[in-house]
Amino acid sequence: KKIDAENLDEVYEARFWQLDKFEAQAKEQFERKTKGLDAIEHADRIALFKEKLDSDINRFNRNREEVRLNIEKTDW
Repeated sequence: KKIDAENLDEVYEARFWQLDKFEAQAKEQFERKTKGLDAIEHADRIALFKEKLDSDINRFNRNREEVRLNIEKTDW
């Protein structure tokens, strides 16, 4: 009801859309935080931001895989 889905396929589709949105936001945040930073002078800060981005993307990918596995399940 919360996402106005009539069936499970729409729930899964909404979750994939949500994960895509979160990933895009994480990338935008990385770009915003690193914009104007010198690659050499601020290498440590950039590396930390990149590590966070990579961690977030890995988490989103794990969540996508979990959704795919749930789609294939035949029992609950």
